[in-house]
Amino acid sequence: MGVSVRKTFAQLGESCVNGQIPTDFEHRTVLQWFHSPSLYFPSDRDKKQALDAFIWLYQKVSGLGGIPLSPEARRECSTQFAAAFSLTEETAERLTGGFLDRFDGRRPVMIGVEGLDGSGKTVQAHQLCAALRQRGKRVLIIDFPQYESFFGREIGELLAGKSKVTAMELDEKSMCLWYALDRWKAVSGLEMERYEYVIFNRYTLSNVVYQSARKYHGLDRKFADWIFELEHIQLGLPIPDIYLYLDAQTDFCQDNVLKKDRQYVDGLDVYEGSENLLLCCRGLYRELYREIGEISVLECLDESGALKSVEEIGTMVLQCLRDRGLYA
Repeated sequence: MGVSVRKTFAQLGESCVNGQIPTDFEHRTVLQWFHSPSLYFPSDRDKKQALDAFIWLYQKVSGLGGIPLSPEARRECSTQFAAAFSLTEETAERLTGGFLDRFDGRRPVMIGVEGLDGSGKTVQAHQLCAALRQRGKRVLIIDFPQYESFFGREIGELLAGKSKVTAMELDEKSMCLWYALDRWKAVSGLEMERYEYVIFNRYTLSNVVYQSARKYHGLDRKFADWIFELEHIQLGLPIPDIYLYLDAQTDFCQDNVLKKDRQYVDGLDVYEGSENLLLCCRGLYRELYREIGEISVLECLDESGALKSVEEIGTMVLQCLRDRGLYA
């Protein structure tokens, strides 16, 4: 049995026309294409508008014989699309172009691995990569932040407290931008369609959790929406199929971090050194798990409070992917 296929726009359009209800992830894909104001907390009205526009365009393109469309047919399609949904010509052309570009485009399964520093996420992300490659899968893994990059070096300075303003003092939206641009730079130009799996060791959810914890000490949907829009709409970063959050107690994570040899900081960075921030982040991951269906929580400590073995946690990771139809 193979991994469930991530639908192309053509396949998703066909399934919608046939009355199949899109998954949460498929809804987010459509919302991203439509540049909706909210990806993870959309109103029913926003979801309906985006899906109606998507289905209309699919039916129109299919009625014209599918892609490629002639320049004349494309212009006619875009003009009628603008009129049908009260869009500007510029917006209709952009949406039509984006739709046609992704009509038959394949995409890999995308996995975000999350957790507090010291929770074992880097080990598990790379172990998952190795397990998939052993199965003959084409896998790309990217660690964030990219501390050797232009943006990543600045993040390291801020986290290490080496700048005039630290990562705890810089305003939250500015910190979001540094992390988002680091991801954008790393992903720009990558041919994702060459891979069957892409694993992100930290991703957009980290930005939402850590900066929300700093600014609001809890979940603020408007601020979370701003971060998701920044990364997934304005910068066009791909939306992951699943986030795997590895949960462990904050004191355990801090002790684990101190065993690491890292280039950008000696000891704990300014986030890791704040017990209050880490406690809030841990709570936020769990709160977002209750709000967002693509997040899975993996309990990494056993009943005695000791970290489960690398193999045990790795087995949990693969089982979670199987349960979601993302691994077989």
